[in-house]
Formats: sequence, structure tokens, C-alpha cells
Amino acid sequence: DGPRYARFLETANPKYLVRACEIPLIVTARLEKYRALTEAWLRRWGVRCGQLIMGPWATWEERSRKYDAGCFKGRAYRASAATIFVESCPKQARSIAEASGKRVICPTTAEVFP
Repeated sequence: DGPRYARFLETANPKYLVRACEIPLIVTARLEKYRALTEAWLRRWGVRCGQLIMGPWATWEERSRKYDAGCFKGRAYRASAATIFVESCPKQARSIAEASGKRVICPTTAEVFP
């Protein structure tokens, strides 16, 4: 957390890049205080997003104590009208599918979790 992480957000290259159409929903565990940097990163790479849900925690310490990726991302996905979620981490992808009851694609392993 802090200046080093902010620099990372300013210079990070995307792992997977989708620009052909607007992505209806992006859910990230990044803290809300990094919203402007995250939105700037998306704009820099030409990624359009309908809704960006940021992590609700006040600090990284709080996040590390309370964070469950599948539960957090899965609840947001379940509450949305989205019908597909893409998650690069296979463990998180499985957990998101279980928490949401919806389909999740993991491009890293070419798996689809029902």
C-alpha cells in the first residue's frame, strides 16, 4: 500500500486485454482510494467499463484480515445482471462460481466453472 503500489498501478501492463466492447462489470480488491489510478489505467489501455466495484476496506491490513476473493467478487457478480465472469486465478474463479451460482471462465487454465 502507498506510493510504491501507486507507481505499480501507473506502470502495470495488462495480463488480458479486452477493448472490443464495454465490459459491464469489473470487480477488484483494490482499495477505493485507488479508484482514480485504476480508472486512469483502464482509460490508458482503452478499456471501457460499465461499473467498477472497488474493495470496501479502509486499509490493506483490514483487507488482508477480512478478504475472501470468491465471496467478495461472487456476491458482486451474483447481484449484477452479468451472465459471465472472467477471472485469471483458478482458485478465485472456482470460488466466485460457487458464491455467485453463475458461470466463471478462467483463461489461465482454460476452465469454465458452472
